[in-house]
Amino acid sequence: FPSHDRIVGREVKVVTTDGKKQEGLVVAASEKELTLETSRKEKIEGKKKKELIVEQHVFPMNQIKETKIVISFK
Repeated sequence: FPSHDRIVGREVKVVTTDGKKQEGLVVAASEKELTLETSRKEKIEGKKKKELIVEQHVFPMNQIKETKIVISFK
């Protein structure tokens, strides 16, 4: 696992010990937990345009099986 300050701001894929997968931007990392920010566009009732939904997910380090940096060619 890269040093915590070097991974902040990177896009990663986290696999938890129970097999769940989450991809997102690392907004915070410490020895105890990793915080990912995810965003998606979703249709909101009563609105014409899809709105951007931003969520933060906190993963305790002891529940993370692996973390991979996502390489993007955008």
